[in-house]
Amino acid sequence: MKLAEGDTPVTQRIRGLEEKLQGTQERVEEVLAQRKTYEQIAKRLREDRNGLDPQARCAAPWHHGGPLTPDPSSAAALLGALADRQDARRGGAHTAESRRGARQGHGQG
Repeated sequence: MKLAEGDTPVTQRIRGLEEKLQGTQERVEEVLAQRKTYEQIAKRLREDRNGLDPQARCAAPWHHGGPLTPDPSSAAALLGALADRQDARRGGAHTAESRRGARQGHGQG
């Protein structure tokens, strides 16, 4: 703070407060700029997450029932695919359609 001739203590105090105010305004502007940057980063992350959700639903069978709970239809589809693969290795004793019919109560006669 530069003192001029004839400055009274009140004038000096006012200049000191003005300098503090200026410094505070600069810090506020800096914080607001940082906030804007973080908000942009958060927005991009949300957009990325939203873009990944459909992929995650396809890849993760537990998605529909909660974070670690298998979705029954996905689990059944996975078990059916596994059984088909095992049958193919054994020579195709059962087809997927006959197993599905047996599971649903069809094909019993």
